[in-house]
Amino acid sequence: MSNPNAQPSELEIKLSFLERLVEQLNGVVTEQANTVDDLARRLVLLERAARSGEGNQEPLRPHDDPPPHY
Repeated sequence: MSNPNAQPSELEIKLSFLERLVEQLNGVVTEQANTVDDLARRLVLLERAARSGEGNQEPLRPHDDPPPHY
């Protein structure tokens, strides 16, 4: 058994740091996953609106016009 009054070893300090880092990274990954899901839903809605011609615009036909650099 280790001495409870002893200072933490270098490995214990590194482990503590890495555990905190993993928690922070997990939060970032979760937030990014939520953002990707939200953007995917928005893209589906935009594609549906573009195909159906919602609003005052004609349906989008991305390959009808040449790019502006031609």
